Amino acid sequence: MTDISQTFKALIQAARRQPVDTDVPFGFEQRLMARLRALPLRDPLADWMRVFSRAAYSGMALSLFVAVVAVESPVSFGEEEEPFELGTGTGDASAFSGDEIFMDQ
Repeated sequence: MTDISQTFKALIQAARRQPVDTDVPFGFEQRLMARLRALPLRDPLADWMRVFSRAAYSGMALSLFVAVVAVESPVSFGEEEEPFELGTGTGDASAFSGDEIFMDQ
C-alpha cells in the first residue's frame, strides 16, 4: 500500500515541477472563430415547431391511452337511479311543471 502512495506522491511532485504552458498556438482564435462562423444557423421557428409537434404526439398518445382505459375498464358507479322528473319533489319549485303559466291567460 505504501508503494502506491509513494508512487502517487512522486508523480504529483514531478507534475508540480513542470512549468505551465500559457502560450496559445498561433492562429488558434482565428481557426476557432472560422469554425463557429461555418456552422449553419438554427431556425428558431423550426425548433418551436419540433417542440410543439412532440407535445401534440404525446397528447394524442395520452388521449388514446385514457380512451382505451375508459372503454375497457368495468367501472360501476353504484345503483342506477330513476331519471329526474318534475313535480316529484316536496318543495315548491319542484312541484312547478310550467303549465301554470298558460292557465292564467
